Amino acid sequence: MHEILAPVGNLEMLSAAIDAGADAVYLSGPHYGARAKKANFSFEALELAVWRAHLMDVNVYLAVNTLIKEVERAALERYLDRVIAIGVDAIIAQDLAVIAYLRRHYPDFPVHGSTQMSLYNRCGLLNARALGLSRVVVARELTLQQLKPLFCDDLPEIEVFAHGAMCYAFSGACLLSSFNGGRSGNRGQCAQSCRLNYSIEKKSGHLLSMRDLSTISGVATLLKYPISALKIEGRLRSADYVYHTVLAYRRAVDGANSKGIEPLVDNMYNAFNRTYSSGYLWNDAQRLNVDQASNRGEMVGVVQGNAGKFHLKIKLQSDLYVGDALKFSDGNFSAGTEVFNIYRDGQKVSSAQRGQVIAIDYRKKLKSGIKVYRTRSAALSELRKRAAGKRRIGVAMTLSVDGKKKVGLELDDGAHTFTIDAAAPAEIAQKRPTDLASVERQLSKLGDTPFYLKDCRLQSEQDFYLSAKALNQLRRSAIEQLTAIRTARVAPQKMAAKAPQRYPDVDLPRIVCKVTTMEQYNALKDYDVELYGDFYNLPQLASTHRVWRPFSQWQASSAAKQMVPGLNHVFDTADYLLDEHSQVMNIAAYDQLRALGVVDITLSPEVERSDALKLTQQRPFRLFCYGKLPLMYAATCPKREAGQDCRSCTKTFKIEGERMATMQVVCQNYILAYYTDKPIIRAWAWQATEQPLLLSFSDEDAATTRCVIEAVIARGEL
Repeated sequence: MHEILAPVGNLEMLSAAIDAGADAVYLSGPHYGARAKKANFSFEALELAVWRAHLMDVNVYLAVNTLIKEVERAALERYLDRVIAIGVDAIIAQDLAVIAYLRRHYPDFPVHGSTQMSLYNRCGLLNARALGLSRVVVARELTLQQLKPLFCDDLPEIEVFAHGAMCYAFSGACLLSSFNGGRSGNRGQCAQSCRLNYSIEKKSGHLLSMRDLSTISGVATLLKYPISALKIEGRLRSADYVYHTVLAYRRAVDGANSKGIEPLVDNMYNAFNRTYSSGYLWNDAQRLNVDQASNRGEMVGVVQGNAGKFHLKIKLQSDLYVGDALKFSDGNFSAGTEVFNIYRDGQKVSSAQRGQVIAIDYRKKLKSGIKVYRTRSAALSELRKRAAGKRRIGVAMTLSVDGKKKVGLELDDGAHTFTIDAAAPAEIAQKRPTDLASVERQLSKLGDTPFYLKDCRLQSEQDFYLSAKALNQLRRSAIEQLTAIRTARVAPQKMAAKAPQRYPDVDLPRIVCKVTTMEQYNALKDYDVELYGDFYNLPQLASTHRVWRPFSQWQASSAAKQMVPGLNHVFDTADYLLDEHSQVMNIAAYDQLRALGVVDITLSPEVERSDALKLTQQRPFRLFCYGKLPLMYAATCPKREAGQDCRSCTKTFKIEGERMATMQVVCQNYILAYYTDKPIIRAWAWQATEQPLLLSFSDEDAATTRCVIEAVIARGEL
C-alpha cells in the first residue's frame, strides 16, 4: 500500500531511485514503450536492472504501453516471453492484445492497466477486472472526489500519478501529435505538440503547456485512501531529479514533519521546475504555464553585462557552483551554458555566494537585466552521489557450535532464513576461546555489499576456537547465498492455450452517421443509413452514460445499441458500437472487445490505408471515412485561465499552432474538444472496400450533408 513508484530511464536513474528509497520502479525495454527512442533498456541492461532492484527488495514494472499493429503481434509475443523470463514483476499495458496474450499464457502474472487506457470510472474498472488487470493507473484528470468511489473490493488496485509532467489532453485520447506532428503518441512517438506556441484570437504563447504536477503537500491526505502506488513521472529526466523527488516523497510517506521535509522539497523543485500545480486531484485552477514549456529551473541571478570578450558578469541571488548548468531567459530569448569556471575579484573559485558579483566564461553578448536560471545543480548531484550505496538491508546472524564442534551460521534478512555449515569443525580452545565480540567483529565486515549486521548471536554448548579466516569465509559464503536467493528469477511458466474464441460476424449496417443537428438528421433520414444522435455530445469524466444513441431512441433511457468512445461506457445492458475514439489496431484487441459486448468496432483512425485493408479481410472493422476528427479532449481551458468568464464565452473558438494546422474547439460541460478544422476525408474506404463505414457530421448544413452521403453511396469523389 502507498508504494512509491519511480521512473527509470537508465541504470544511473535506477541507482538513484533505490538510494532514495523507492519501493518499485517502472521502465521500458527496447520495444513497445511510450518513449520509443529514448530512456529504454537493452535486454542486457534490463537483466542487470532486475538483478539490482530485486537485491534491494525493489519491484520492476515493465512498460509495454503502446498500441500494437497487427504485423507486430508475433514479435510482441516473443518479446513478452523474453522479458517475463528476465524476471520483471509486472507488465504495464495499453493495448488489449498485450493483455489478452498475457492472460492466456501467464494467467497469474500481474498486468497493470496503463494510464493510456484512459480508465476513469467504475464501469471502466469493472471492464479492467474482466480483462484480468490487477491494477489500473487511473486517468490524471480525476479529482479526489471522483477517485473515492473507485476504491472497492470488486475493482482492481488504484495507482495514482503524484508528481511530474501532465498531459494537456485526456490520457490515451490524444491524436494531436499523430495528425499534426506525424508521430503517434499512442505508438510511443509523441512530438510534444502541446508544448509549442499557439494563438487564440490575439493572445499567443505556450497556451496548452501544462505545469508539472506536485502533490507533496497533500501526501497526508492521499495516505487516507487505499492507493496502491504513488507514481512519479519522468523517465526522460535526470538521475538528480529521480533521487531528490523520490527522497522527498519517501520522507513524506514515512511521516516526516513539514520542517524536516522542507529542504528536501526545495531540492526536489530545484532539480526540475516547470512551475508546479496540485493538478486535478485538488482541482487546482492554475494548471497551465503559458510562458515556459521546458524546465525553468531555479533563479540564481541577473546578468550585469559582459566583462570583456570572453566573460559574463552576474549578480547572484543564490549560491553558484562549478558544474552548474545555466539558462538565460528574457521574453522569447533563451540561451544556456555550463559553468566551467567562476571568477571572483579576478581569481578562479569553485563556488560563489548569494549577493556576490562574479564572472563566468561566455563568449556571446548579453544585455544587462536578463534573468539567469540554474537548470542543473552540481550541489544536488553531489548530494545524490554521496548517498550512493547507502541503502542497506539489515541481516541477523547466529553462529552455532554443537557438542561435536560442528559450525553453522544462520542468516535472517526478514524475508529469508537459512543456515550454512562451515567446511571444517571448530577447534578446542587452547588459550582464549572465541567469544561473541570476536564473532561480531568478523561477521560485521560486510564491505561494499548492500547488507549490514543488525543483530549477532552466539550459541555454543562449550568453549571453542574458530579462526578469523574461517569466520570470514563463512560470512562470505552466507552472503553469496543470500544474494543468490534474493535475486533468483522466479519467472512463471508459460502455459499452452487454445486459440482465442472467434466470435461470429454480425450483420452491421453499411453506413452509420453521427449527427449533431436536426438539420443534418432531416437531410439524412430518407437515405439507407443508420443515424446516431449526439445525446450528450462529449464524454464527461466520471459519467457512465455519456454516449451516442440511435436517433429513434434519442430520449430513451436505454437503447438496443449505443455508440461509445471506450471501455468507460461499456456495461452489460446493451450492445455497443465503438466509434472513432477507438484504440484498436489489431485482431486480438477486436476479439477482446467482442468478448466484452462490443459488436461493432471502428478501426483506429491512426491505422494507415494498407494496414486497414489487410485487417478488414479478417474482421468486419468499421472504417472512419468522413468528419472532423477529435484530436483531443481537455478539462483545462486556456481562455478561462487567462481570465475569460465562462458565462460570457461563446463556447467555440479556433486555435492556431506553430507550424501546425488550425483546430476548432468546442466546449460543453467544461470539457473542451479539439477538432481538425477541416473534415478528414478517406474516399478509399467507400470506394475500395465493402466495409461498414462511419461518418461524423458536426457543423455541416443540409446541402453539404446530402453532398457527402451521396458521394459515399455512389462511391464517388468529394
